[in-house]
Amino acid sequence: MKLLILLVFLSLAIFDQFQLVSGDKYDLDKPAFTTILTEFDAKAKKADKKCNLKERLEPLFALPRNLIPDDSGETDFLGKKMAFSYLPNLDFEIGHLFDGKIINGVMQLIKDQLTRLSNERQEVRNFYHFIFDGIFVEPLIFQIARFYDACEKFDGKRINKAHLAKVQNELSGMQTFYNEKVQIITENMRVANQRRSEYIAEVEQIRQQLKEFTKSTKEIRESAKSVYDADHLQTLANILNNLREKQGQLKMALCDVASAVNMYKFKRLLWTQTVMGVQFFLQTQKKSSIFGQCLGI
Repeated sequence: MKLLILLVFLSLAIFDQFQLVSGDKYDLDKPAFTTILTEFDAKAKKADKKCNLKERLEPLFALPRNLIPDDSGETDFLGKKMAFSYLPNLDFEIGHLFDGKIINGVMQLIKDQLTRLSNERQEVRNFYHFIFDGIFVEPLIFQIARFYDACEKFDGKRINKAHLAKVQNELSGMQTFYNEKVQIITENMRVANQRRSEYIAEVEQIRQQLKEFTKSTKEIRESAKSVYDADHLQTLANILNNLREKQGQLKMALCDVASAVNMYKFKRLLWTQTVMGVQFFLQTQKKSSIFGQCLGI
């Protein structure tokens, strides 16, 4: 009986301790910048009751959501993200042209082109995901390296008027950089949307050409011995090469957008250090591995 009471007591103590930890204002799963700006505001008002820096800082810590046109018709976040990054392809239509055929020569070239198109399509999808997350998703505290430790230091830090003056002096430069990046992202996103439309139009045009290339899919499947005209095959290879060019143009446009988003995210971390007066960000974190795809590496 005494053992049971002791176990119950220990369980309650552990539970209470868990509640204290999970209720901490710097919980690991809290939004990083929203949390810091709220705490900064509370500290700032102790130094100056009229301080309104938070209201001026908040708009700079998130990119405008209208940078990405929302015409997907999806209502949930994942649905929007998937619709945003989807690209139509010709894997099914062209892949079935070679059912039962010996693959060599131009046919092998066509299959290789399909593989390259598929790989590059994944790179395009990666860029879309990076851009989408950069605009719509605020990182949580645990997702930023060394940020939780910086939060603990900030928690014990007093903010004085000198610190507020320093942040105030940085505001103009922050706003200028923010406006420049929003303009760059807007312009490059417009180009990317145009390249995407051109790519989709090219896919639809090729689909029509494929219908002319064969009398019917049924005939192709039933006639395993049928031979395609070499000129027609070379035409198809050239068509796919043009599609790769369209997809490559889209990829490079998205790389420009992603690069601007990445620079903004990097700068935002530096701004956070300025607001907190605590250093946590290493500039070696600046480069994302996704940008190797811009260079084809």
